[in-house]
Amino acid sequence: MITQPFLRGLDLPRHPAPRADALVPLTELHAFPDISTAAKSHHAKRFGSAAELLCDSLLMRLGIDSHPSPEFQAFDRLIYLDDRPLRLQIKVRLSAENNAFWFKVAHGNPRHASGVRGYRQDAFDLLALVILHHNVVKFSASKASKQQIALSEIPCLRDHPFESLRCALNALELSETLDEAPAQLNAA
Repeated sequence: MITQPFLRGLDLPRHPAPRADALVPLTELHAFPDISTAAKSHHAKRFGSAAELLCDSLLMRLGIDSHPSPEFQAFDRLIYLDDRPLRLQIKVRLSAENNAFWFKVAHGNPRHASGVRGYRQDAFDLLALVILHHNVVKFSASKASKQQIALSEIPCLRDHPFESLRCALNALELSETLDEAPAQLNAA
């Protein structure tokens, strides 16, 4: 077996010390989605990354390339459809209330001085609403600060995963792009 030698003078610990902020063990995530609120908060970045990867997977199956954007951008992915760049913002929810998954379309940190604030109207082009444990994504062109996926929509989103993207692109008046879009999108 070939191993990569360490850099001279760099001694890595054989067993990394536990992180001081690791209050919730990863094994608690094995019960997902039935996990505590503390676990959801503690692993929020992990769930956000998983939502981004689910969107990447869906777009890849359509033949649409998805490129991660830097953390400081107001969008998560840059996609190209017929050589036109579109900025995609991705939001994830882990629990439903009142028969729907409600999404707050905002950014920031409530514990930071600047707090949580809404996006500028021109911050992104498309929005992807993700429910991880149902493996569904709903695309939207709406810039509303509060959006939802009703529980009753989930079977349709699962059975026709590209239909909401078609609707969102139509709302952006990209119907001419749809005619040249990948065959799977036109067949959805």
